[in-house]
Amino acid sequence: LKAKAMAEAEGYRAQAMAEAQEMQAKGYTRQELIDSGLVTVSQKNGNIFDRFRDRLMFPVIDVRGNVIAFSGRTLKKDDDVAKYLNSPETLIFNKRKNLFGLNLAKKTKENSLILVEGNVDVVALHQYGFDNAIASLGTSLTEEQAALMTRYAEQVVLIYDGDNAGQDATRRAIPILEKAGLQVKVLQITDAKDPDEFLHKFGADRFRRLLEESKTGFEYQTERVLARYDLSLGSDKIKASGEICALIA
Repeated sequence: LKAKAMAEAEGYRAQAMAEAQEMQAKGYTRQELIDSGLVTVSQKNGNIFDRFRDRLMFPVIDVRGNVIAFSGRTLKKDDDVAKYLNSPETLIFNKRKNLFGLNLAKKTKENSLILVEGNVDVVALHQYGFDNAIASLGTSLTEEQAALMTRYAEQVVLIYDGDNAGQDATRRAIPILEKAGLQVKVLQITDAKDPDEFLHKFGADRFRRLLEESKTGFEYQTERVLARYDLSLGSDKIKASGEICALIA
């Protein structure tokens, strides 16, 4: 098994190097490939190889329609491999100032944007008729991204994954969006791990009903606070009340 795994790994490395060499054969220099973020340099021998090997590729397109970067979703079922890998910062790509899918969502007739975690979720939502879906190129939303959204909508519906990481990201995103002047609603997916799975299982009509039942950011935050305490205890009531007062303030 070890020998087989080593052989497979060597095969992947050879393929990744061949792809980089093919780009050089087309006339791109080694430095251009490095500067573009399309290749990674081996610390062991200095060879360059394909950064996005074994990934489903998505172009990151700015609001003017220019391809400025790439995002790759892994095709491996391996917990040690990052689910999404984005291009590194380059002269034309700043992750903090761009949103995946906004080049399409900016044309929506809706007065809101749907903000999700993954590129596949954005694609699925657009396929099912929700043409205002975007993703933040990672779960850490930035003030620059929130400011960008204000150009195209007054309200944002947050739909991050239901795991702890997704819920922590939701909690951090709410004040950033509100500070930018956006109305915030939160939709929590049930009976599926993400919007893509939900849409394929239940369809667009049921998802639309979920959207209509979205909670305000304040309602979501309040429920999260209350869920952490035993409200039959006076001490917990005081702690919960203190946290909710802080939210109101």
